[in-house]
Amino acid sequence: MKNLIKKISAYKIFWVIVFIVISLPAIYPLIRGDFYHFSDEPHIANLFEMIRAIDSGQFPPRWAPDMSFGFGYPLFNFYYPLPYYIGYLFFKLFGSLILSIKLLFLLSVLLSALFMFKWLRLFTGRFESLVGALIFIYTPYRAVDLYVRGALGELFAFIYFPAIAYFTYLLLKTGKVKYVGYLSLAISLLILSHNLAPIFFIPWIILFALLLCRFSLSFTNIYKLFVSVLLALSASSYFWLPAFIEKSNLVSQTPFNYRDHFPFIKQLIFPSWGYGASHPGIYDDLSFQIGIVNLILISVTTLTLLMSKKNRFLKIFILFSLAGFMFLMNIRSSFVWNILPLVDYIQFPWRLLLFTTFLSSSLLMFINAKTKIVKTFLVILGMFSISQSFFYFKPSEYFNPTDDYYLKRFFPNISVSGKSEILSSEYLNYSEDYLLLPMWVDRRANFLPDEKFTSNTVTINEIKELNSVKYLMKISGEEEGSISFNNYYYPGWKIFVDGQEKDIGIDKPYGNISFRILKGEKEVMALWSETNFRKVVDLISLCGILVIIYLITFSKRSGNNNEK
Repeated sequence: MKNLIKKISAYKIFWVIVFIVISLPAIYPLIRGDFYHFSDEPHIANLFEMIRAIDSGQFPPRWAPDMSFGFGYPLFNFYYPLPYYIGYLFFKLFGSLILSIKLLFLLSVLLSALFMFKWLRLFTGRFESLVGALIFIYTPYRAVDLYVRGALGELFAFIYFPAIAYFTYLLLKTGKVKYVGYLSLAISLLILSHNLAPIFFIPWIILFALLLCRFSLSFTNIYKLFVSVLLALSASSYFWLPAFIEKSNLVSQTPFNYRDHFPFIKQLIFPSWGYGASHPGIYDDLSFQIGIVNLILISVTTLTLLMSKKNRFLKIFILFSLAGFMFLMNIRSSFVWNILPLVDYIQFPWRLLLFTTFLSSSLLMFINAKTKIVKTFLVILGMFSISQSFFYFKPSEYFNPTDDYYLKRFFPNISVSGKSEILSSEYLNYSEDYLLLPMWVDRRANFLPDEKFTSNTVTINEIKELNSVKYLMKISGEEEGSISFNNYYYPGWKIFVDGQEKDIGIDKPYGNISFRILKGEKEVMALWSETNFRKVVDLISLCGILVIIYLITFSKRSGNNNEK
C-alpha cells in the first residue's frame, strides 16, 4: 500500500488534485453559479477598463477611458495591473466579467497553496508541507480577502510570497542561473500584483537570504540574489517607475487615514467576524484575527526554540519577523509609520496580516512528523484549521447579478451592448473618491458631457472614435477658435492638427483638455500615447523581460556554463 501511494504521489497531477480537494470548502462559493457582494467590487470596473485599454491598442495599458463621467483616468499608471492582464485573457475566453473575477480568486487560492507546499517541502516532509499549505489556505484573513473585501491584489500576493521564498532558497543552494530567472520573474510579478506587498517583502526576503547564508548555506551565490532583485525591478519598471515618479501629478489626499485603522491587540488574538468595514476605534465590522491555529503554531515554535537548538536562528528570525509585523499593526508603532515612505499606498496597517499569514504558516518548516504524537498533532491541527474557519469562507449572501449590474453602477453610460445616451442612475450614487485627482483638476467631474468635443467658436463637422483613446475630427471655422476635449488632461495626451502637434491647454475647474485652432477646414487627431520618459522605462522593462526569458529558457541548453 505504501509503495502504491509513493508511486501515485510521484505524479504532479496527483498533487494538483490534492490541492483542489483540500481547497474545496474554501472555494465552494466561487464554483457556484451565482455570486456575492464584497467591498472591493470596483475590481470588476477595473477589469472592464483593462479590457477597453488593451483593445484600444495601449501597450502597456495605462488610461482607463470610461471613469469619472467619461473624463477618463490614468488608472493603470498607478494601480497594479497584473491580475487584470490575466482577467483580460479569461474575459476573452469566456466573455464574462463576473466569471473572470471568480477565476482570478480561484487561481489565487490554488497557486498560493501549491507554492506554499513547494516552499515547505524544501525543509520538511510531504505530509507536514501539505498541512502547512492547508493552514495557509484556511487562515481567517484569506477568508476576509476572498469573501468580505474581495482584495484581488492581496490574494495574488499570497501566490508570490512562497514562490519568491522557494526560488530564493534554490538559488542560494544551487547557484543555478535558471533560478536567477525564476526568482526575478516571481519578484517582478509581485511588484505588478500589489502596491504594498513588495515594499515590505523584498527587504524581508533579502534579510532572510543573508541569514540563510550565515547559518545554513554559503555566501557564494548571494550576489545572484541581488542580480535577481535588480532584474525584477528592471522588468517591472514600466509600472513602478512612472507610478513613483509621477505620483506628484496626483493630489495626495487619500480618503483613508492610516492612523484610524490600527487594530487593537485583542482584535488580532480573539476570533471575530463581520462583513462590514474598518472604522476608527475598536468597533470594526471586519475581522483582524491572526488565526487560532496560526497562534498555536507560533506558541509551539517558541517552545521548541527553548527546547532545541536546531534551526534556532531561522526560528528566531521568523518569530521576530512576526513580532515586528504585529508591532507595526499596533498604534504604538505610529512613529515608525510617520517616517515610512509611500505611506499613502498602505492606508490600513492591518493589511500586514498578509505577512503574518505567510510567516505563521511557514513555521511548519520546523516540524518533522517522525513520531505518532507529532503526526496526530498535525492531523488535529489541519482539521481544526478547516473547522474553525469553515464558516468564514462564505459570503454574507448570494445573488445573481449580470455584468450590466456592475457596469451601470461603476460607469455613467456603459453596458455590455455598448454606450448608452442615458445617464445611469446607479452611477450617480457611486463615489469615485478613491481615485486621487490629477493635479490639474480643481473639481471632480459630476456630469456627463453631451459630446466628447465641444466648441463655441468653430464648427465640428464630424467626430470618429477610432478607439477609446483615439479620435479623428473634421472641423471648420471662419476665424481662430478653441475646442474643449472633455477628457482629463494627463501627460500622454496629444493633439495633432493637420498632422502637426499642437500645444495643449487645460480648462478649469475640471482639468479637461483644450486647444486653439486656426480658421479654415482642419483635420484634428486626439490620442493617448507614451511619453518619452515612459518609452525609456518601457524599453528597460523589455530588456529585463528578455533577459529573464533567456535565463529560464536557454540556460539549460547552454549547459549552465555560466553558473559557477
